[in-house]
Amino acid sequence: MTQFALNNNSYPVPGSKSDFASLIDQISQGHSGLKERTVCYFLEARKADGQPFFVASIAEDGKFGTLHLLFEAVGRPDFSASGFFDQTLSTAQVEALLSAFAPFMAESPSHPNVAFLTRAKEEGAGVRVGIINQATDALKSNVAYVSFRTNALFNLFNEGALTGLNGLARKAILDSFGFLPNQELSAEGTFLTVGGESSTIRSSPALALGSAAVGGIDKFPSLMSVRSERLKQDGNRIVPSVMIRDGVHVGRRNIFMFHVAVNIAAFIGDDNLIDSHASIASAAQIGNKNKIGSFVSFEGVLSPANAAPVVIGNENFVGSFARIGTGITVGDKNFIGAGVNISKGTKLRDCRQSSASRGAYINVQELNGSFNGLVIAPNNAVRSFNDVNLVPGEYILFENTPDFMARFEGDDRIKAKS
Repeated sequence: MTQFALNNNSYPVPGSKSDFASLIDQISQGHSGLKERTVCYFLEARKADGQPFFVASIAEDGKFGTLHLLFEAVGRPDFSASGFFDQTLSTAQVEALLSAFAPFMAESPSHPNVAFLTRAKEEGAGVRVGIINQATDALKSNVAYVSFRTNALFNLFNEGALTGLNGLARKAILDSFGFLPNQELSAEGTFLTVGGESSTIRSSPALALGSAAVGGIDKFPSLMSVRSERLKQDGNRIVPSVMIRDGVHVGRRNIFMFHVAVNIAAFIGDDNLIDSHASIASAAQIGNKNKIGSFVSFEGVLSPANAAPVVIGNENFVGSFARIGTGITVGDKNFIGAGVNISKGTKLRDCRQSSASRGAYINVQELNGSFNGLVIAPNNAVRSFNDVNLVPGEYILFENTPDFMARFEGDDRIKAKS
């Protein structure tokens, strides 16, 4: 039977997921308190161009296998005093981890840990492992711990390795607020410091107080001040007056117009146009190729952990002054008209041709999670639609079509693409 080594001990390569579970049970026997102490663990490697890529997990029930493997691979270190572990794995350690994940390589090659380790091996990239412990009172005043925890968590959110969809991840980043004092920021979101000496945790370039006007007071800089080169390389266009907070993932080729605000733990994919004064609140998740109109509001949620953020899929059109409340999941290729206010209890007049409830009122709750190819629009003038008699001012629901969307697709940036 093929063997592999972890912490100078030999183990049989698991042949199935049940074998993998048995392996975890075996190696975890000497890991007393590891699960209870850990808040997050991650792996980081770098592409040939120097850009990092990550895989990460918040320590929660059912997701401790990787944590135990990592802890065993690095020799069960005692880092309780520092509160964090940070080390680069050897080639042999990476090979051992891949051997342990053998069942997932055969059954699920897209498993995030398998995909990450395989990619790192193929690119010859060094693999950094980080483990962050829960904050004790002593650790909250430990500058090295606060710095490592804050930078690691915010970078993982910026990279999209952690997202606001995970309530425990939201809690972890929210807890970081309590570790740092308020600080003065320039209008661009860069830290201002007294005498030019920076005591900031994040990597925003510091300006001496007096060299720039005070533009705000916060615990963290803007995303642009810590990530501008990456945002530019990825083809994003962010006009002056946009405020994107640190701890937000922004993908490629997005356009942010005047006074857009994006709050912590939000996720924005690729090729989105977000028009002026739109508000993407905390933990809201946006996919790809969406057109978000002026003054649109996506409500936010950071806590409690079981609360659900707004989730927007791909190729949607959201009209000006529309509002989407927390817990709403919108799929793909939908049209939400200007001024529409959606919460789970919002009533819609069902005008879909093939619907069993055609002509009746339904709540958004009944559609939540299955919005695909639909239109929600206010009835401003039409007395009937699809043979359904309407009341002025109510919201009507019907199927989205290419003919309907054609009137809104003069701009290639908002065109629904197949």
